[in-house]
Amino acid sequence: WRALANGQTDYTRFVQILGAESGQPPLAQNDSYPVFNSYPTGQWLAGEVVADAVTLNLAGLPAGEYQLVTGFYDDALARLTAVDEAGNLLPDNLLRITTINIED
Repeated sequence: WRALANGQTDYTRFVQILGAESGQPPLAQNDSYPVFNSYPTGQWLAGEVVADAVTLNLAGLPAGEYQLVTGFYDDALARLTAVDEAGNLLPDNLLRITTINIED
């Protein structure tokens, strides 16, 4: 993560595995403050890069193609607006990181 300004509010980071069908609940997820729940966004400084590792349990997922996505939400569980580098709004206010293929 890269802080564009000094943090003022603590937001929760989510990382999810989504299936091919839109609107379905996540098949795996991890929600917490960044850096193993130890470094809330309200403490970030402008320009700082924050490395954040996440582990997801993929046991039991059948073979197929999945999306790895991420984003942030506030205390009211409202997702923060997500934009790409050009300032375009991202669908569902989440960043699609990559496609994952699970094989038998």
